[in-house]
Amino acid sequence: MIFNILTRISNLNKSISNGSNKINDYLVKFLIYEFNFLLFLGFLTYTFIPTDNADFSVKETDVKFCPQCPEPSSWNNCTNFKQSRTIYYCDVSTNYQCASRVEELFCIPPNETQNYILREYKWNFKGNQYAWNLIFPKTLYEYYKNKPRPPTGDYSIYATDPYDDRLISQLANLFKNVSKRNGFDEYETVNFVISFVQSLPYTSDNITTPFDEYPRYPIETLVDKGGDCEDLSILTAVLINELGYDAVLLEFPNHMAVGVKCEEGTYEDSNGNSFCYIETTGEGWEIGEIPDEYTGTEAILRHFIPKPIITVEFTSRSVNSSPFYVTYEINITVKNEGSATAENLKIWAGFDTTEEGKVYSQTREKTYNLKPSERLNSIGALSVPRGVYTRLHIIVSGDNFFPQEKVSDWFKA
Repeated sequence: MIFNILTRISNLNKSISNGSNKINDYLVKFLIYEFNFLLFLGFLTYTFIPTDNADFSVKETDVKFCPQCPEPSSWNNCTNFKQSRTIYYCDVSTNYQCASRVEELFCIPPNETQNYILREYKWNFKGNQYAWNLIFPKTLYEYYKNKPRPPTGDYSIYATDPYDDRLISQLANLFKNVSKRNGFDEYETVNFVISFVQSLPYTSDNITTPFDEYPRYPIETLVDKGGDCEDLSILTAVLINELGYDAVLLEFPNHMAVGVKCEEGTYEDSNGNSFCYIETTGEGWEIGEIPDEYTGTEAILRHFIPKPIITVEFTSRSVNSSPFYVTYEINITVKNEGSATAENLKIWAGFDTTEEGKVYSQTREKTYNLKPSERLNSIGALSVPRGVYTRLHIIVSGDNFFPQEKVSDWFKA
């Protein structure tokens, strides 16, 4: 199997701005212990401790030459999200003398525990164990936790919402740098990401949330340390895409997986691009390995394309009447829950007659461009003849989304 690298599809230096939620102020820190190296990632800055020329390896045959080095010092207090201690070791490069290095551990200061969340992740890849500590701001986590789950057929909103771009970029950079340092090729780098996500427990929505169907945003899956197949697949695909490879969701009956662009893959999109299967819900699966229950089963390929998701709510009440007519005040709320602007959005409202296609009265709002997370409130009034059977009918349409239609129950005016 030959694995292809694709053109980078997202900017690793994206910035976000949401002053009301202070999302742009969030801080993400990562800690990685492996092969006696310590890597700190924060604000896209990398520091490696110790230096590359230090040698901490001690062969079994060298033990008799090594002195008894002091025990590690105690951890100092947690300051600026990290604490440190001194480690002593036998340095074979300096004729078996005791040397020291600083070991750092990222932590949450006591006065910041209400603002940040610490999570530890441990997993194995290629015979080595990895342990990472990630610190997440509660503001960002709660922002996504409290976001509504709008109706969507392709899950694109969970991968293209812009406010976690910086976090995803930093985490992808972490995978990229660790992979480069360990000499991983493209195939191994993607499998490295896969192994991380596969280590997160599979959890059912109706157990971990009050809902039977609750898609998670990537930060939710990371902080909750698990999710169901759709949550783990969304996280995997987002990270692979951010690394510069083309990934899609593979939707099966009652299952979700990931496809990554490759040569001679099992699945093909409408443009003739080939994709190899990635399983995210069990450990040990590598690119192209398909569980028996999904072998030969067709899948729907879901690309991550930013798009508007329009929701509509309305209320109405009688505000005036005469012997011949009743006037109703109509309050319509339209919100864009998606990740792209709704272009040329129009609102139409009318009172239907019992004869299809005819109305007693109608009104049409002017055209709007509704940005993501924006809300539009429209208040108007319409009159209908007294005593007729009618219903309120609302249609919201635009250039880049399917029309949304709402109707009330039939009633006598």
